[in-house]
Amino acid sequence: MVTATIQGENYLTLNDCSIKDSKGHGVQVIGGSGMRMNRCIVAGNALSGVHLDKGDAVLFKCQVSDGRGPGVHVSNHGRGNFFNCVVKGNTGVGVKVTEHGEPSFERCEITGQDGSGVEALDWGMGSFQECLIGSNEGQVSINPNIQH
Repeated sequence: MVTATIQGENYLTLNDCSIKDSKGHGVQVIGGSGMRMNRCIVAGNALSGVHLDKGDAVLFKCQVSDGRGPGVHVSNHGRGNFFNCVVKGNTGVGVKVTEHGEPSFERCEITGQDGSGVEALDWGMGSFQECLIGSNEGQVSINPNIQH
């Protein structure tokens, strides 16, 4: 399947799409780009399902699941707004926030990872409101000032 990568000052909207079994990230938004995903499935990817690296995205009613890396990784001052999304069954961490990343999650379900549900490292920040974070091997790990 296809990996969606958005770079530069571009914006992409995906509605009712499936992005599955990529050899890299399922979706990657890099450096000033933006994206909106509505009711999409991102599953079974080799790296992060959704990676926001200095990028921004809005995800509404999306599922990020069964990846071999973090479900969602927000890094390098990346941002993102996730509404009514499900992040489940990923290898390692459900949501990883690093290097001043700052996502916002509202009414999301982050469950069934074989690592932590949420992990914040290297000055990562985030907001989680009315979310279910449970049934993960670990729950929430915060270590904001350690470089890895």
